Order: sequence, then C-alpha cells, then structure tokens
Amino acid sequence: MEPLYREKTQDSPDVILDKEKNKFYIGGRSLSENPVEFFRPIVKWFEKYAEDPNETTQLEFKLEYFNSSSARIIANILGKFENLKKTGKDVEILWNYKINDKDMLEAGQRFGEAFVLPFKFIPY
Repeated sequence: MEPLYREKTQDSPDVILDKEKNKFYIGGRSLSENPVEFFRPIVKWFEKYAEDPNETTQLEFKLEYFNSSSARIIANILGKFENLKKTGKDVEILWNYKINDKDMLEAGQRFGEAFVLPFKFIPY
C-alpha cells in the first residue's frame, strides 16, 4: 500500500499515512474552506487500509486548531478506527495538545467519549 503524505499549509494539516512504517499522523491546523476535498484522499486511504490493517495501529493527532467541518471529518476517521477495533485489531488514538490549550484537550476528550477507542492524551 502506497504511503500518503501531505505537507501542512496555513489552512491544512500535515499528514503522514505509512502502513509499512506504521506511522499515522495528522497535525497542524485544519480550517480549510472545503475540508471534504482535502480529506477525501485521506478517508479513502483509511478505507483501503482497513481492508488489510496492521495488527497494531496508533493514530496520532497533534492539531493546533480545527473548524467544525474538519471536526466532522475527524469523527468520520475515528469511526473507521472504531470499526477496525471491533474486528479485534489493536487501535490507539494519541491526542497531543499544548499544555495550556484546554480547548484542544476538551475536543479530544469529547471524541474520546463519542467513540469506543482508547485515547491517550499527551501534553507538550
């Protein structure tokens, strides 16, 4: 499976999806006017990954900010990981947040409550 890389911009996050290296990372800011278009290849990549996933998958988020449209897509991605966990695979979400950014911590906690997935909250 080919890896997917996206360099972050002022409005879109850095993305690293590499099955062979077992590296799954989304970080930066996500406030694009059309996040559906930006995230479409990412969601499709995860759908293909779910067909033959690694035994263990850690999806790492290190977001500085995301808008409500991006939140819906993040929820969609987390739903795919919840389904992966239901198949017996080991899945963990790493939610990084700036130590003084209570909003980003609370956003991660809301996602953690909405999905049956192990979340690890990591201040930096």
